[in-house]
Amino acid sequence: MKDNNIREAAEKLTKALEILNSRHKDTTGLGAVITLLKEVKGELTKAEGEKEEEGWISCEDRLPDDKQYIIIYCQDDIAFNPSGRIAISYFSKKYGFNSGVKVTHWMPLPTPPKG
Repeated sequence: MKDNNIREAAEKLTKALEILNSRHKDTTGLGAVITLLKEVKGELTKAEGEKEEEGWISCEDRLPDDKQYIIIYCQDDIAFNPSGRIAISYFSKKYGFNSGVKVTHWMPLPTPPKG
């Protein structure tokens, strides 16, 4: 889960609790609380989905977005690659993977280091 998603979710939850606390005898604020809690749930679900995408993704489940470099895992060893079945590849919807071998899984490239 990414820090900014957690922060956004926590801020919305805090605001919902503040509304609930300020209007605990008045039920008119409950609709706003429920709306904010649904937004928190959405943010957490979104963050969890991003976390899952950090690992290997099966090509049967989903293909990469168009025109991007990705890390691939191949069914068989890649002859030109000393690491065996893992390589960096380019993917396009028009041509597929540029590896020339059967790709079974992929993952996005990691974020480059800062500085």
